[in-house]
Amino acid sequence: MKKYLSIIYTLLVATFLISSCRKWELEKVELLPTIKTTTLTNITLTTATVGGVFEVVGSQTVEEYGHCWSELPNPTITNPRSTQTERKK
Repeated sequence: MKKYLSIIYTLLVATFLISSCRKWELEKVELLPTIKTTTLTNITLTTATVGGVFEVVGSQTVEEYGHCWSELPNPTITNPRSTQTERKK
């Protein structure tokens, strides 16, 4: 009798474990492009030379390349900027 109860108990536990398992789905993570800029050179009152290298291109399409600047920290694309539509290699 104990043998049958043990088998039934094992089957119930196995059924519960199998039916309670769910399929895990991986969350899609979007990577933003990361750029490392070079040091400013040839600085004058109105111009300067700067470059940049993509460290991570990311999973999004880059539609425009260039530099933005400001007299304050952390310039954005709403500040003055230079743009180009093709990536220089």
